[in-house]
Amino acid sequence: MSRNKHLSLSSHDAGFGLLRQMLEYKAEEAGIQVVAVNPSNTTQTCSGCGRLVPKSLSVRVHVCSDCGLVLDRDLNAARNILALALSNPLGRSGQAVTCPVGESVA
Repeated sequence: MSRNKHLSLSSHDAGFGLLRQMLEYKAEEAGIQVVAVNPSNTTQTCSGCGRLVPKSLSVRVHVCSDCGLVLDRDLNAARNILALALSNPLGRSGQAVTCPVGESVA
């Protein structure tokens, strides 16, 4: 199916859907909530000041010229994703978003 131009996108979507379903199942078993957020521009938005800092995929370090924040690109995206999840206090199931005790978010 992956070789067919019309079916390849559907098969990849089904794979991600199954992954998300399993993730939600395991998280529920562990008493942790999964919150889906829109990943658009999470690597290019500065997690310090919110400015859009365009960069190509080969650039692995986020450097903001406005606030001077220098971070690994993935860490910057992780901070943005966390902020998006926490900005919606009610997750998919309608429960408040919480972090397990002892878990560090840096």
